Amino acid sequence: MKQRKRSDFLGAFADAAVLFPILAALSTESGFSGVRLMAGAGLAYLVAGFLFHVPMPVQPLKSIAIAGLAAGAQSLEIRVAGAILGLFCLCLLVVPKLEEKARHVPLALIHAVQLGLGVLLIIQALRTVGTASLPLLLSAAAIAMLLVAWTSASAFPALGLAATLALAYAIALSFGSGLPLGGGHAGSGVRWPLVLYLTAPQMVLTLANSVFGTREAAARYYGEAARRVTVVRLLASIGAGNLAASAFGALPYCHGSGGVTAHYRGGAGTAAANVWIGGFLLLGAALQAWAGSGPIRIPAWAIAALLAATGVMHVGLAESTWKKASGKPVLAVAAAATMLGQNLLLTLVAALAAYVAAQALGRPATGGNRA
Repeated sequence: MKQRKRSDFLGAFADAAVLFPILAALSTESGFSGVRLMAGAGLAYLVAGFLFHVPMPVQPLKSIAIAGLAAGAQSLEIRVAGAILGLFCLCLLVVPKLEEKARHVPLALIHAVQLGLGVLLIIQALRTVGTASLPLLLSAAAIAMLLVAWTSASAFPALGLAATLALAYAIALSFGSGLPLGGGHAGSGVRWPLVLYLTAPQMVLTLANSVFGTREAAARYYGEAARRVTVVRLLASIGAGNLAASAFGALPYCHGSGGVTAHYRGGAGTAAANVWIGGFLLLGAALQAWAGSGPIRIPAWAIAALLAATGVMHVGLAESTWKKASGKPVLAVAAAATMLGQNLLLTLVAALAAYVAAQALGRPATGGNRA
């Protein structure tokens, strides 16, 4: 029992590499309150642990967050996009026989979207390096961090723990900074074309990665213990959670297969992992509020390294499809479309066309539909 508690503690922070740097970026660049971002994410982790009874990640709506940061979206626009995504998920709950229909989604398309997300994260990391004009020494340190985290990911959650230290460092720096409580520049207007641009690809990613992919990953790693991780429960959690987060000004979030994998490889085996990281985030929010400082200021080199490492790991989620001869063209097309358009909706359309072509040639990209 003692070993399990320690394992749950370490595994709790294994997925922090994507959550914490995006929290910082949204706080400093989009006008979100750092206090509300951390408090909302912490509460979401606690609720997810209660709902699913297995380690369940809380991840930013990455397509909305990453594309929003690149486009200069303000917090109100990102919150509106998150609310639309929440309503979309709740509307799907009325679709008849949703669980049965979900089983017919080709795994190749899920992997294509996951790979596209990885590419977007790497692109955002490169943007961070360029914008911050990072010195050569710090850039080299970031690359070394990436390599160490990648080689040790299956044995020790080094990447997530590094992100946790970076967030703790940012909270410590907030004391005595004199910055006002809240975000930096929230903005007042809503650019609806931008909101739609952010939301459409996120719908694709949420279905593929946060619902179907998460259910598959949880069942693979936790077996019967993951019986509560169903398509219906995931949609309800993401839908209701994002409506609440939008109203509160907190993090628009989802779950994700990559996060489930990270928690599992980090050693998390029970929902106690959610309590550990949820409690840490709530404590961080309390300290941030006490310090009277809103923005979460993680160093730019750390954000770039963490985003890049997470991007590489997301690309790795498509490995099983890549190993199949007819799966390579699907993923290659998806990667090219992502780099050219930097829009996951375009990624899905291109991957779907490649998948249909593979089917027409009589060589299924993944050996058939999902089990």
